[in-house]
Amino acid sequence: MKPLCLFALAVPLISTQVAWAADEIHWTITGKDSVTFNWRGSAAENSIGYGLLSGAYTQVVATTPNPNPVSSSGPFWEATLTGLRENRRYYYKIGNKPERSFFTGPVSGRSDFNGYAQGNIGSTSTYFDMGGVQDLIVSDPQPAFVVGLGDLTLGNINGKAEVDQHFNDVMAWSTQLA
Repeated sequence: MKPLCLFALAVPLISTQVAWAADEIHWTITGKDSVTFNWRGSAAENSIGYGLLSGAYTQVVATTPNPNPVSSSGPFWEATLTGLRENRRYYYKIGNKPERSFFTGPVSGRSDFNGYAQGNIGSTSTYFDMGGVQDLIVSDPQPAFVVGLGDLTLGNINGKAEVDQHFNDVMAWSTQLA
């Protein structure tokens, strides 16, 4: 039998920062002239550009939300856009994501829009039919907003990973609907 020789090599570890696209993007109508965006993204994705014309943006630097989500390490970002006009399309861009658009809240007294309400939403990781519900909202040609009625992620039952999955599932509509 031949003796076994072991050699140890010292290999320096190279630290690289992976660039990943912002996710969990969603926004809320916070007033007649304001909306607040929330997302998870790298430190390089800590701002949002928005404007009435495609590609012509005002930049807003985001801050850490309070409370800060605990579903994953983040970082998470929040930016409030103010001075907006009612019932107008705005264009926005976060990080390397493609440009999207959103409409501010409808003019007071108006009723020619569709709204959706959903509760006990969960994520497609555990509740496979949730993808169909999100697709139903996306297929509406005139949706104005979605109201989450509670138990949005069911993370307390199914774990923190479900929270992140939920917010990525609703990105089917939440990048363009409040």
